[in-house]
Amino acid sequence: MLDEKEFLKKIEFFVGTVTRYGITVEILPKASGEIDRRLRKTSELAALVLNGFRESIEKAAKAEVTKIAVDTRALNLIEQAMESMAQDPFSHVPSEFRSRYREPRALYRDAIDKIRFVEATLLLELYETLESEKNMFLGELFKKLEDEITALYSSLTDRYDNLKLKLSARPLKSDELLEADARLTQCLSIDCRVMDPDDIDLLREAVCRMFKINCWSAVVSTDYKHMIQNRKLISKYTMLDVCDPLYLLSHLEERIGCGSSPADEAKKKGVTYEKFVKFPMTRGVV
Repeated sequence: MLDEKEFLKKIEFFVGTVTRYGITVEILPKASGEIDRRLRKTSELAALVLNGFRESIEKAAKAEVTKIAVDTRALNLIEQAMESMAQDPFSHVPSEFRSRYREPRALYRDAIDKIRFVEATLLLELYETLESEKNMFLGELFKKLEDEITALYSSLTDRYDNLKLKLSARPLKSDELLEADARLTQCLSIDCRVMDPDDIDLLREAVCRMFKINCWSAVVSTDYKHMIQNRKLISKYTMLDVCDPLYLLSHLEERIGCGSSPADEAKKKGVTYEKFVKFPMTRGVV
């Protein structure tokens, strides 16, 4: 998301809203781990696809890329490599990437997009070399892109750290959440129709945090298909809001405007939240 232009305005708006109204931003343990994993996988995926181009080119040319000059023939070899990889794009993405998809068409489309992104990057480097009239081999272009991919993780991490700083976002520890009951998982998957296990884990943590502090909370997401489209059911059964960053302020204002806490509002609406979370036993003298 940090590198997708269509979301940049949403991020800027979100940062502006949070800073202007002093909204507390917390990062759930599940979110922290998932963000770090995705940042790492972004660079790993690019490296894997780039290596796929290398292998396809060398197979077609019957020569190593270190011995193939950067010229119009190299351009044709890249095009052939793209056509070859498009026939079986799944073999050029890791199994972890493939497991995120339930629909083969969606997986194919996204895998092709990732491969075409690397293709475009490789071609732009090739055209730049041709225009400079430098005598180079494809191996040198691949080495340059490999170095850039190695630096990609650090770059994305720096940008994420900068975003956290702007938001004054604080990562939460597991002991800052109530323990979830198995019935909460069942509620999220059946009643709220949330199908993705990672989304269920994230929402479960959010519910446990909200009732721990008993303050209105919202999970901000841009995932419409798996999260936002189920927001009404999630709110109905757990009292937790899920919304796009653009709607955060209006959702929180509506919740705060009701004049009661999540626990009190849950009781009014007949939501037995006590069966979802495990409150610590209080010790006293009898």
